[in-house]
This record gives sequence, C-alpha cells and structure tokens, in this order.
Amino acid sequence: GYDSRAAYFQSKLANVLFAVELDRRWAADGVRGYAVHPGVVVGTKLNSSAGEEALRRMGLIDEAGLPIIDPAVGKKTSAQSASTIVFAATSPLLASLGSVYVKDNDISPVDDEPRLHPGGGRLSRDRPEVGEAALAAERAAARHVAVPPTSLAGHIAAH
Repeated sequence: GYDSRAAYFQSKLANVLFAVELDRRWAADGVRGYAVHPGVVVGTKLNSSAGEEALRRMGLIDEAGLPIIDPAVGKKTSAQSASTIVFAATSPLLASLGSVYVKDNDISPVDDEPRLHPGGGRLSRDRPEVGEAALAAERAAARHVAVPPTSLAGHIAAH
C-alpha cells in the first residue's frame, strides 16, 4: 500500500536528481539547478494531514496545538522558510554554482550520518523500505550534488 513517508523520501530524492540534471543541461545558458530545503512550517496543508497527535509527537506543536518555532532545528515560520527559496533564486553568490543543496540560506554540507525520524526511531531499522529511500536520497546527494567542504561563505572566501 501507499506509504506517505516512503513517498516523501522518494520525492526528496527526485528533487535532488532533478536539480542536478537541470543544472547539467542548462548551466551553460545561465540557468542553475538547486535542491532547496526550506525547513518545516507547521500549519500548511502539507503536514496538517498528519493530525495533531502525530505533530505533537514530532515536536511540531505544543499541548495547545500551537506551532513550535525553532529555526535552529528547522522548525520555521513561513517567512523564514521562504527566505532560503528566495536566496537560492536570487543570490548572486550562487550564480557560478549549481547542483547544490541549499538549506538555511547557505549550501548544506554533505552529512551521511543516520538520522532519527522526528516521530522517533531510526528510519532504517523501524521501516526498512522508508530507511532505504532516505539512505538513497542521502547517497545521491553526496554522490551527485557538488557541495563545498564548509559553507558558501568559506567557499567564496577560498576562491
């Protein structure tokens, strides 16, 4: 049957691969491809279907049902979330770079450490099919997406 978490991870993988291919095909014409992670914005139609209990378990809403905003861990307001998308679309700092994963208004470094699912439990152990999709997305990003070793600022300073 349909597994929403597996579908989510497959969509993230597709996003990364699309950005890489778009950049490969169109970079010479000045069109760059980026995979952008805007963070988690509670209260959108995308995550509201999970239900209050699931959102509470994931630490996205408090007991009163209000969003928990903590940008340090990716829980953002709509404006904070949009800023990374706007950065990727408009920043002249990215003009010479493509095929990068942008997060928190910067290029995200490659990180292949296993992650815990926000609902609890290690993805690959709890749900092997979901864990494999998540690992495939991480591996694809590490293999195909060119990422400077530190951050955009460090990359620009080195060049």
